[in-house]
Amino acid sequence: AAYPFTTREATPGMMRYEDIAFQLVDLPPLNDDHVEPWVFDMVRRADLLWIVVTVENAVDGLELTRRILQAKGIEIEAVKRALVVTTGIDREGGEEDVAIVDELLEHRWPLTPVSVMTNRGIDELARRTFAALEIVRVYTKQPGKPADRQAPFTLPRGATVGDLAARVHKELAASMKHARIWGPSAFDGQVVHADHVLVEGDVVEIHI
Repeated sequence: AAYPFTTREATPGMMRYEDIAFQLVDLPPLNDDHVEPWVFDMVRRADLLWIVVTVENAVDGLELTRRILQAKGIEIEAVKRALVVTTGIDREGGEEDVAIVDELLEHRWPLTPVSVMTNRGIDELARRTFAALEIVRVYTKQPGKPADRQAPFTLPRGATVGDLAARVHKELAASMKHARIWGPSAFDGQVVHADHVLVEGDVVEIHI
């Protein structure tokens, strides 16, 4: 809503990005007066933070957020991955304000301007979220059948075939003999083993 402190409790939601979805949790805003301790616990466990600030108050809002989190031992630059999301670009002069904020921050933070009224910038925010999470999408298939393109597995960059097998089922990882790969990390149908590193878009056929 168009007034401060709208969110009073953790509010979950989902955000689509192509064939996957991110789980989001909207948290009560950080302020100097009072922050519930559980808010910091959720921040610590998050894979990525969106620091959401209004474009007309972005610099002060970012500094306030950094200071409050730092006081709780949470270093958003050194420890936590974060995106700065600036709202209000739909209002008059909003785009010019984003450029000014970017200059004031000396381009140290990649700003993602959005409008919650018109959904402008939301697709770009989803793309940047995917990139910031440093994950890859990997698809599986059974012998003689096409790849399952409806439900990819998401794994951290650098994950191996063995990691994928364990994600599918822990017993599969223990009994796997080898796998075949179709995709960027190998030639089509190449036989690989558990230590083979997967990349975005690989299709994997696990053999036991």
